Amino acid sequence: MNSTFLSINWLEALKGFIVAVIGAILGAVYSAIQGNTFAFTWAFFQPVLVLGIGAGISYLIQTFFRNSQGIPFKVEPK
Repeated sequence: MNSTFLSINWLEALKGFIVAVIGAILGAVYSAIQGNTFAFTWAFFQPVLVLGIGAGISYLIQTFFRNSQGIPFKVEPK
């Protein structure tokens, strides 16, 4: 079941976490391809972590402003 307008249920929060993880993985792959290396340093993983958190938060924000039918900025039909 989808969340109602201006609320987020646990399933949607879990989906947001999954989006954050996928975003972080894609960020790591992109950084490794761009830098031609994969280093286990904070300088490598910091932008990856920020990208993943940003992806998860953006998913939760867009979910927060949609009703259970997926229509943005519209209250639940009666």
